Formats: sequence, structure tokens, C-alpha cells
Amino acid sequence: MVNGISHAFEDCFRRARIASIQAQSIHVPHFIEAIQCSFDNCILTKCNRMKRYIRHYKQCRLRRTGRCQACRNLIIIKCSHVLNCKEKQCSFPDCSELKQKIKKYLD
Repeated sequence: MVNGISHAFEDCFRRARIASIQAQSIHVPHFIEAIQCSFDNCILTKCNRMKRYIRHYKQCRLRRTGRCQACRNLIIIKCSHVLNCKEKQCSFPDCSELKQKIKKYLD
């Protein structure tokens, strides 16, 4: 299990179509910016909003059940990166683990 997302990921991926995952790809740069940003209260609105999602995701108790929409959205953003990632040693959070799960799911 990757940071407790196994069940939530599987549930989310089952329900989410690849098209909806790809539609979330516009948020991937904001996610990357937020994890790299060193300011707690960044002046960039999208960065700050994504940081709130990430903080929520780390503390959410419903994430593991797949019932939290905010957490599911963050997982979809991660999936949209993973579906387009070609790097073998990617530094994106949970990328290699999610690649394996997606490959297993699609096989």
C-alpha cells in the first residue's frame, strides 16, 4: 500500500474514465509547483489551493475508503501524471508505484 492510497486508488481508478483523468492533467503543474514550493502561504492562488489539498490528503481519514472527493481528485491528478510519464526514475510522488498499479489494472 502506497501511503494508504491502495483502496482509494483502486476505487477511484475503477470509477474514473481515462478521459476524466486526462482532463485533470491541467492541474499536474500546480501539484508539482506546490510540492516544490517552500512558502507556507504562497502568494500564488493555485499553489496555495493545491497545498491545502495536499495537507487535507495527508490527514484525511476517509481517503482509504475512497469516500472523500477531495482526496479522489488528488489521486486523479496523480494518475494523470502517471499516464503520461515516460521516466523510469521519476521524482513525482508515488509515480512508480502508481505506474505498477495502473499496469496491473489494465492487464
